[in-house]
Amino acid sequence: MVKTDIWVEGTADQKFLADVLEQWFSIQFDMRFECRDELGNILIRLRKGKESSFNSKAGWENTKPNFEGKDRGSKSIIILDADENFDKRIKEVKDHH
Repeated sequence: MVKTDIWVEGTADQKFLADVLEQWFSIQFDMRFECRDELGNILIRLRKGKESSFNSKAGWENTKPNFEGKDRGSKSIIILDADENFDKRIKEVKDHH
């Protein structure tokens, strides 16, 4: 079984994504933003990084280990806000990846 961690910038993003996944796919999350199977194993976890982690090269470097094989067999997905400027955000991601 592959566990998936979905990283977002903040609590409001966790709540929004949990609501979307519940509405569209009937995926239920608990108060810790975790979806578990009938045996209690975590299938999907909505996690938040500090906003500063996604806004600077130093932040990316400090946060990067969280996404790289920390839990073998898990996948990480990162969802970032474009904020006010989509093109600027894309450049930040490309420059700091």
